[in-house]
Amino acid sequence: MGIQGRTAGRWWRGAMLAVTATLLLAVAACSDDGEDAAEATGDGAASAGDASSTTVGEESVPASGEPVPSPGCEAGGGSPTTGQMTVQTVASGGVDRQARRLVPSSYDGATPLPVVVDIHGLSEGMDIHATSTQFEALGEQEGFVVVSPNGTGTPIQWSVQPDAANPDVVFVGDLLDATGEELCIDTSRVYAAGMSMGGMMSTMLACYEPDRFAAVAPVSGTRPRTDCDTSRPVPASMFWGTEDPILPFEGGVGGAAAEIPGVGEADSEVSMLDDVSEEGLSAEETGIPAPTDVIAGWAADNGCAAEPEVTQVSENVELRTWGECTDDATVQLYVVQGGGHNWPGSEFFAGLGSNPATFALVGPTNMEIDATALIWEFFQQYQLPA
Repeated sequence: MGIQGRTAGRWWRGAMLAVTATLLLAVAACSDDGEDAAEATGDGAASAGDASSTTVGEESVPASGEPVPSPGCEAGGGSPTTGQMTVQTVASGGVDRQARRLVPSSYDGATPLPVVVDIHGLSEGMDIHATSTQFEALGEQEGFVVVSPNGTGTPIQWSVQPDAANPDVVFVGDLLDATGEELCIDTSRVYAAGMSMGGMMSTMLACYEPDRFAAVAPVSGTRPRTDCDTSRPVPASMFWGTEDPILPFEGGVGGAAAEIPGVGEADSEVSMLDDVSEEGLSAEETGIPAPTDVIAGWAADNGCAAEPEVTQVSENVELRTWGECTDDATVQLYVVQGGGHNWPGSEFFAGLGSNPATFALVGPTNMEIDATALIWEFFQQYQLPA
């Protein structure tokens, strides 16, 4: 079943209102650091794992099932460039689409490697997003492939319309098909993470492709799950700041969205922001639920315990974990007290937060945890059933 009628329209409109905020963030970043942004593993970017706290509770246990080799394993694994980013072009929906790809130096063409799909937010694009998350640096260190797909349009974006035939959902599937044919990957250990509009995309992938993604991790962005295929419970790790000025912790759209350049221009993608006041719009007005409601519903879909276990990870970060789930498909939410609309532990976002012009949109970045390292720790525990 899909979201229909007025509910779908309200949610779609609200989603576009909210994620447009990334536009100014990306423009500001490109104006100062555009050349560096394309080199996410370079000396000028922070490495994943640098934040002061990345371990939560007992050490996680990686999934130990046998890998499921992709067709590329039988073909010899190809001869890809390793240890540095390359750009991959994939035909999807009759057009050529692009993605960044990092194949670690440890790749031997015979051992199937896990894959993390790292999805950018609105107007970020794949290069800026790769700089902010540093998943490529971690992939090189830990031995997994990273693919960072690029959206379309101006500003660059994703279609997050609730539909399994959504062209961007299809594109990610085509990208994984091409990756599996060219490389030797483990198709049972494919994961998706994303920021803001990319978080919405990762939620959609869990909804419509539960048999392709072993686990997902939305950061500062999600969407209603009322139309999901719940035949297989998908583990999820979500991160959200309580002072997010764009997508508030209480749901709806924050008042900071009204400050985005382009408001009022008839032909602009952000002209719809005319309705946003300094007080913002509520969850009821936009159809955008609070992340706590989304994650609680996700836990219910996964057959988890009704109430989460709460752990204080650091001074300002609380972890809520719903356990006792079907197939051990844990659902968790990192509540970042005082955190903004950003990626925790990202030096890139922390730098944006030091600029008053961009601070109003991204808010403070928590550096007590490293979301990238924690997401990978979470992902490693899960593998698609044989």
